[in-house]
Amino acid sequence: MGAVTGPTYPPTPPVPPQPPVPPYPPAGPPVTGSAAWWLGLLTLLCAPVVSNAIAAGAVLVYRSSVRARLEPTAAEVVRRAVNWQLSQLAYTVVLLLVHVVLVLVVARDEPQGFFPIGVVILLVPVLGIYGLVLSVRSAIRADRGLLTPTPGAIPFLLPR
Repeated sequence: MGAVTGPTYPPTPPVPPQPPVPPYPPAGPPVTGSAAWWLGLLTLLCAPVVSNAIAAGAVLVYRSSVRARLEPTAAEVVRRAVNWQLSQLAYTVVLLLVHVVLVLVVARDEPQGFFPIGVVILLVPVLGIYGLVLSVRSAIRADRGLLTPTPGAIPFLLPR
């Protein structure tokens, strides 16, 4: 018996070189950081300290998740949003503590009128309204690539 041979095929042509593949898929639209400001609307939950803490935590989580992809302007937008949310939380806690101290010390013996106790507690919703307006305005400006000044924000995170 003879050896069985199969059909012969022509040699395969050489494979042309392929362009290098990026280590990760191309990113979508650039991250503007405006989501950090939109997360500030979580303060609408209306539980003064709890909603402020939730909003500040959400902004911090957002910052850590997009930090590597942020352009310098977007990084500054997110930094300002984080600073404002942490500041608003601190201001709310301080105002509520001052209110409690005033109630315990000033109004201990006899009932007081609106002043001075009511002024302090009235500042909490005023601060909340300011924070909501600042969040919406800053988010809209961030989508356009613009920065918004944040008067009253304590610089917890410093610029790099």
